[in-house]
Amino acid sequence: MVSSVIVDYYPCNIPRVGDWSIPSLAQAEPIVLFGCLWPFYQLGYTRGKSERGFPNSQLRVTTIEGYGMKLLFTALFGFLSVGASSPSDAGDVEAGKQIYVSCSACHGANAQGNAALSAPRLTHLEPVYVVSQLQKFKAGVRGGAGASAPAMQMAGMATVLSDDQAVQDVTAYIATLESPPSVASLTGDAGVGADYFNQFCGACHGAAAQGNLALNSPRLAGADDWYLVAQLQDFRTGTRGTHAQDRTGRQMRAMAGLLSDDQTVLDVVAFIRGITPE
Repeated sequence: MVSSVIVDYYPCNIPRVGDWSIPSLAQAEPIVLFGCLWPFYQLGYTRGKSERGFPNSQLRVTTIEGYGMKLLFTALFGFLSVGASSPSDAGDVEAGKQIYVSCSACHGANAQGNAALSAPRLTHLEPVYVVSQLQKFKAGVRGGAGASAPAMQMAGMATVLSDDQAVQDVTAYIATLESPPSVASLTGDAGVGADYFNQFCGACHGAAAQGNLALNSPRLAGADDWYLVAQLQDFRTGTRGTHAQDRTGRQMRAMAGLLSDDQTVLDVVAFIRGITPE
């Protein structure tokens, strides 16, 4: 049976064709398509639920019970997984310890983070993600013009890392540190947040927010709630994830746009905070 749905959100910054503003998928990059198609992969959730808050323009999608869109998304999902980064163990821990001295002023001796300095906890993150973000800061992909003040500060600090080896070294040292999750500082409705997380976040970050290295999706469980909120808001506003070379950031920006308002952001983060870190 053919069915039609109205989804009141259009996150795709790609050309549209036809009376219904259907995106021209052939002209879009795969990473952008990912963000566009994911809501329709979850068609069973979105059908008849536009009142839950998908702002902006309307897009009508005709589907045979959504199977065609799910098949397309599954194929694209597999394509994006090819060539994903893998962790490296090439770092020198002792050399990294010396480098980390300058990092500890903000992130703490045990990389526990410091909310007062907008410096997040680092010890829950996989080394490959730490490496990728440090490289983005060094290259100006994060923390450049238009970025938040903390991101710009971090970009400046990343310049102390003289080369890729220094990035690997300091990351290797961070991986040896241990620190407990910070105390929750924000409140939200975890029940509502679970619904949004399962629809839009779990496919990449995992049902337990454990992350997925194959998709370059970081672990979220154990992260500071204030930092998660800040980053989601940065993605929503375009403060983060707009650089042409930030492929994963642009993907994340499209997904964050599905969180309709500030309360929804708090709800999602409340759910993530309720997950017990492994």
